[in-house]
Amino acid sequence: MLVGSELGVTEGEFQPMKIAAAEAQWETCQPCSFSMFQIGGGNNDQNPDKIIAVPHLLSLLATNS
Repeated sequence: MLVGSELGVTEGEFQPMKIAAAEAQWETCQPCSFSMFQIGGGNNDQNPDKIIAVPHLLSLLATNS
């Protein structure tokens, strides 16, 4: 878990767009939520129909803060 956590922080530092694309974050947010489950939001549809998100978790995973 420690290695995975450090890799997330490193990726957030050097490749932040990769994390944003994986989480379908179309707009800048601070703090960002982590999507546990999402229906819709693909193929240029930026508004998912259903989403289960954990508030602040994506920011925690990417920055440890």
